[in-house]
Amino acid sequence: MSPPQVSFLQEAYPLLFRKSPEVTCGDGWFPLINEASAKIEAILREVCGSPEKIQEVIANPKYEDLIFIFQIKEKFGGLRYNLWGNWETMTEEQGDLIYQILDDLESASRTVCEVCGTSGLTRKIKLFHTTLCDSHYQEICDGMEKKK
Repeated sequence: MSPPQVSFLQEAYPLLFRKSPEVTCGDGWFPLINEASAKIEAILREVCGSPEKIQEVIANPKYEDLIFIFQIKEKFGGLRYNLWGNWETMTEEQGDLIYQILDDLESASRTVCEVCGTSGLTRKIKLFHTTLCDSHYQEICDGMEKKK
């Protein structure tokens, strides 16, 4: 993902992105990531409870009593968030809601081209699964043919 988009996410969702996660997926998934991150950030703000607690968590890079993203990546053609931290600081309902958001995110990503964000399909290219629109799939296949 492009650095400006990652910077946007870090500024918009400072609780969730407080540890500067590794983001290794295409720009086409930015809208999905933005939407899911907004929902999870709202839950984390609810867990913190007060503006003072939110500022304390954001200001302390070693704070791990609240979950945070340490990696966003493509895996088997779907978008994957890897979270770390203490899940016990939230209610079971809040945790279940976050898991549902992540499940919905991964399902949605399998219908969106990782490169451009248009409608896509999960396809197998050699040993790898990836979600691409017809145009980007053909571009990759053509590039592989030229290398032969």
